[in-house]
Amino acid sequence: MTGKNGKKISEESYTERDIFIYSRSNYRNNRTAYKITRYPFDIVLKSHILLPISRHAMFSVNSSDCMALRLAHFLITVVTENSFTQAQNGEFSDDFYCYCLERLMNTDIAGEICDDELTLIYMKQLIHMLRKCGVISSTAGRARVLKRDLSRESFYAGLFNCFWNDVDWGRIFPSNPGAAEKLHSKRKILLSVLKNHTRKIRLDRIVREFANEACLEEMNDLIMISFIDFYLLKWLSHFGLIRYFDGSLNSPVCIQVTRHGKALLSARS
Repeated sequence: MTGKNGKKISEESYTERDIFIYSRSNYRNNRTAYKITRYPFDIVLKSHILLPISRHAMFSVNSSDCMALRLAHFLITVVTENSFTQAQNGEFSDDFYCYCLERLMNTDIAGEICDDELTLIYMKQLIHMLRKCGVISSTAGRARVLKRDLSRESFYAGLFNCFWNDVDWGRIFPSNPGAAEKLHSKRKILLSVLKNHTRKIRLDRIVREFANEACLEEMNDLIMISFIDFYLLKWLSHFGLIRYFDGSLNSPVCIQVTRHGKALLSARS
């Protein structure tokens, strides 16, 4: 880890009292660390509103390759460049999503997801988040983008806060709304479990430990694992907080908390 002057920052200096988060512009080659005071986790998520933004102290994330941000910007571009109608409930028509899938062909996003049905699900979930946080709205039945000038850092923080705190998980995880609502009420327990396992670990072990601490034993084991994996953990990976290690046919799927994920987890009070 290197500072703005190019000098190495020792790992010992990275404590629970400090958060080192990197500016997107310098992340790949010359990592620039910004040190901010420790805040409770939920306040950090809202820091694009609550923390003073300056060149000396700013909330910035390693989000340049974050799937959630890339796909959200793609959807915003599509809405900005076209004139699509929305139903009274704010939903887009199938034509909108067919157009998006066609435009995504041969892009890095399509290549990363490798499944049109999954891409469609992620887009519908993201549209719901973008509407909820006020980025996309409707005027006379036509979709329009309201917030155009947000920095990537502010946009990331606002979008993740919307997913984590504001959006109705029963709406974006519709296969089992009751389980989704219970997951939302127990979501902070998952952060504690992840904080205790920051190295590569089997996904099913994380899910079972979380389910045990969150009292989710009433869900069928395999259904519980697939539900939490497909919905909650997958979106944490889309936001760059964890990464997946896909196993072979004979080995289990593993996950690991990323550097960015560790920074946010260390901010928990």
